[in-house]
Formats: sequence, structure tokens, C-alpha cells
Amino acid sequence: MIVKTRSLPKSATQARDTAATLDKSASAPNGKDLRLEITALKKDFVRSGGMRVPAVDDVTLEVHSGEIVVLLGPSGCGKSTLLRCIAGLETPDTGTIRISGETVFAGSSGLVVPPERRDINMMFQSYALWPHMTLEDNVSYPLRVAGVKAASARKRAEEYLDLVGLAGLGRQHPSNISGGQQQRAALARTLISEPAVVLFDEPLSNVDAKVRVQLRSELARIHRELGFAAVYVTHDQVEAMGVGTSIAVMRGGKIAQLDQPVELYEYPTSRYSAEFVGDANIFEGRIVDVTGEVSILSTPVGNLRAKGLRHPRLSAAKTDHESVIIMVRPEYCTLAAPGDHSDPASNRIQAVVESVLYGGSRTEYTCRAGDQVITAWASEHVLRFQAGDHVTVGISEDSLRIVDVER
Repeated sequence: MIVKTRSLPKSATQARDTAATLDKSASAPNGKDLRLEITALKKDFVRSGGMRVPAVDDVTLEVHSGEIVVLLGPSGCGKSTLLRCIAGLETPDTGTIRISGETVFAGSSGLVVPPERRDINMMFQSYALWPHMTLEDNVSYPLRVAGVKAASARKRAEEYLDLVGLAGLGRQHPSNISGGQQQRAALARTLISEPAVVLFDEPLSNVDAKVRVQLRSELARIHRELGFAAVYVTHDQVEAMGVGTSIAVMRGGKIAQLDQPVELYEYPTSRYSAEFVGDANIFEGRIVDVTGEVSILSTPVGNLRAKGLRHPRLSAAKTDHESVIIMVRPEYCTLAAPGDHSDPASNRIQAVVESVLYGGSRTEYTCRAGDQVITAWASEHVLRFQAGDHVTVGISEDSLRIVDVER
């Protein structure tokens, strides 16, 4: 569905203008209104037999106006539990949660503000629309509960239905529209009361792939227009990269890395982050020489040149002879026939193609150089190589990344 450009609802415009005013006057480090502050939060689950399993383990996180922080990770990493703690659907063991400066949970004092008194709205995996209500009634429901008069609530609902691309469908019931449209209606209902923080619990998991892409784009557009603060849970890395202004990669109840999407993808700070966010070729090696910005790395496939290496634990004063874990993304690897020197890549590795997977927009080649497996992605529509072919894998010196340092 193509949604035409439209004016913001009056209430949404006011919300955006108010957020802009707060942004200018706030004292937060990034100049934006601090909407959510989580400090040293912990939550354990007790299994039968009394064994305690940490679901959220000492998490500290801030979310400002205009930010969507995505909690990304596999099942069991703690992302949904953390979201439910923010919503008040789970009670943490220790730590604090503040929403717009108001403490809603404090482990030290036992303060627990119930969900309905927290300035948040939550959008669930299921559409959670009342089947007996029209879309207009579903969307306006939070306002009616808050005491807004019926006529005003109905007008606001029409504005927000228009915002999400459902203009003219307010009198329809959920059973008369598609799943994607139901999810749009659920989004309008989530946003209409302009909460301090919006929580998303894998909201696109119940729609098909094509609709998911459309809704992801629409959500990003609406977020740019309204500037709300949000925490978004997903296990889909593509969705996380497309929606989030920043991504918190979670592992074992902890935040393994919190960064902007581009920084997270290009410069992961751990092997776990590198392999979970995107595909990665991993090499174990050692820095054997450093000259200016260029490092020589000894690896199982020979010496590799790397330029501009950086890692939080790699100090400028001590880089020579460090053991490191190195990564390069498959799209930065090129393939050429043996003896073809047209590729300007400074690192050239002799390998054999083990498998070829044609994916339309790209072809994935899996190659082997000794015990090292290297994946290379090519965008050519003609298959240049087949399984069993000898190839030269090219890797430029500025595409290698350090993802771990052994000390």
C-alpha cells in the first residue's frame, strides 16, 4: 500500500512541537528529553528446585524523545522480560525505573507503580483489537478511558487512522480488514494518547514478509513525524536495523552492545555482536607489526594487512603482538579467478568454492582456504564460479575489524 503525504493530526503536531520545545530546554547530554531511565535492573526467575535464572542482569539504559531503542537478541536473552518490567507486567528484583522523571519502580524501597498508572502504551504481537468495536472505537478507546468526550475522541481517532493510512475505514470492524490494516489500527491506538514511552513487543511478527516491510517503513515515517520515544523488541536483525535509532544487542540478560545501527554493523565490539547482527567471516590472529595506521595480522590464511583498526580494549600504546579476533563482512569479500590481478584488494587468499547459493539480488559463495571458511557475496546476476572452482578471495585492508582482544 502506498500512503500519500498528509498533514499531521493537530494533536500529533502539538506533540511534536512540545517535544521540540522540551528538546531545546532539556539538560540531558544529547539535548533531548529523557523519557525512560533504567538503572541496574535485575530480574531472576526461579525454576522448580529453587535454581535462580537471571532474565535481566544489571541493565542500565536511557531512552530520550525521538529515539527508538531496539532490544535485539535470540529467544531467552531477556529482551521481552525487560520490556515487561518497563510496562509493569513483571516486577524486577532490584534497580530503578523512571518514566519522564517519575520513579515507577525502586527495588530499594519496594515502590511498584501499577501498569495503568505508568505513562506508557504497549503494542503487542497480536493485534489485540476488540472484534465487536469499529476501528474508530478501538483507536479512541484510550482517550475515552481517560475521560475525553466522545466527539473529541472520535475526531482524534479519525486523525490517527489517517496518519497510519486507514482514512475512511473508521466504521469498519477488525474482521472486515486485512492483518496489515489491523496492525496499523493497533499502532494508531497505541500512539493516540501520546504516552511518554511507547513499547513494542515484536509488533510485526504476525504479518507476512511483504506487509512487514511496508509496515516497517510506515513505522519509521510516523516516528520521524511524531518523534515519540520507544522501546522495540524483536529477534529480526533486518527489522532492528530498519526501525531503531539505536540497537541494544542482548545476551544472557545483559546488554552486550548498545550502538547506532551503522556503528553496530560496521564496528561490533564482540564476536557475539558481529555474528548476531549480520553475517561475518571470523579469523583468529595476532598483530605482528604496526606501522602508522597499518597493522600486519598473522592468521591461519597468511598475513593480512589492516588499516585503521580500533577496538575499545585495544590501546594505542600496546598493539603489537596482541591476540585478536578479526571480522570481515561477506559483502566486502570479492572473488576472482587465479591469476586475475584486476582486483585492487590488498589481501588475496587462495581458496576453493564449496557451495554456491543464488538468491536473486546476490549470490552467496562459501569458500575454503585450509581450515578457514570464507563467505563472499556477489551482486552479479551471472554465476561466475561453481563448486570446486579455485578462486582468489580479495579483502581490502580497510574492511577488516577487530571484534575481540585477548589479554
